[in-house]
Amino acid sequence: LDRDHEDALQRQKDAITKTLNNEMFRVLKAKDAEVRRQLAKAREREELLKLQLRESACAGRDGAGSQQSGANSGVIQKLQQEATALRLQNKQLDERLRMVMQADRKKVCDLRSQKEEHEMQLAQLRKTWQQEINKL
Repeated sequence: LDRDHEDALQRQKDAITKTLNNEMFRVLKAKDAEVRRQLAKAREREELLKLQLRESACAGRDGAGSQQSGANSGVIQKLQQEATALRLQNKQLDERLRMVMQADRKKVCDLRSQKEEHEMQLAQLRKTWQQEINKL
């Protein structure tokens, strides 16, 4: 009876650990995919803005007249502001990714400590049961 109880506890512990690990992995994978998607989108927009900035600069050199130059400088300034905003967004996304990864590492560490604690409790139960069996 004690052995059956011990085996049942072990199976239950293993099932809970497996479920928790699977869920944590699924959530981590989803968060990672979302952050990577946002980073890729931001980099794409940044590259597009850099290209537009280069094209505007080339057109500004080729074009003559103060009106065209004034219009180009406005476009260039706008593109530079957008590029700066995208760089800031990239930094924020990188920071979010770092924070998520750090939180996930902490969760893994907590899970390990819980597992060790459960194993110690199980060992203590086994020891207690063995002592009781020997007394009987």
